[in-house]
Amino acid sequence: MTEVIIAKEKAKEVSFKLLSACYQLPDKDWKTVSLLEGLVQALETANSKAVDSAKKMLEIVEGTEDFTDLQVDFAKLFVGPDRLLAAPYGSVYLDGGRRVMGDSTMAALAFYDKIGLQMSKEQKELPDHIEVELEVMYFLLYKERTLRKEDNAELADAYLADIKEFLTEQIGAWVDAFVGDVEKEAEQEFYKLLADVTRTLIAEEKQRFLNKDLH
Repeated sequence: MTEVIIAKEKAKEVSFKLLSACYQLPDKDWKTVSLLEGLVQALETANSKAVDSAKKMLEIVEGTEDFTDLQVDFAKLFVGPDRLLAAPYGSVYLDGGRRVMGDSTMAALAFYDKIGLQMSKEQKELPDHIEVELEVMYFLLYKERTLRKEDNAELADAYLADIKEFLTEQIGAWVDAFVGDVEKEAEQEFYKLLADVTRTLIAEEKQRFLNKDLH
């Protein structure tokens, strides 16, 4: 791989890691501006179409001193205590009945075990929370690229297969419905833009990997 391609792939990995953090409650300790500055830089390097929406997110938070409105919208969309307007759990979309901890949640746990990931004791979210699954995308992309660089084709191909499975049966199977709910229900433009960044990144990875043959 050329240095340019490697830089783009590394940037895409970082994009998923930073995007995951955007699904945490925004507050004065959230380092919102620096987080989004990093996301914009990574998306630009990766040549992702999601960069325009990320830039608009950055513009919003740069002009925000009071995060109350964002916090209220965050709670309504993703936390509760009332009915979640955009439940950030795969099982809500994959298992029906707006249930959490369904069969697909257990499937996500089994998948993590297969790829060598253990849920951290500090991780408060369920295994199929959007924040967690974006982190898993980061891990999978990192492993496939680094193993390919080390000429470990067999293991790299195994992770390539895992990426395809995750994009087909986990995050890629429910993200469109989820971000559709976010766009429909969000009162703050910030979260509509976050939905667009999320949809675009996953769509780009589907296009990049689902038609990619094993080496």
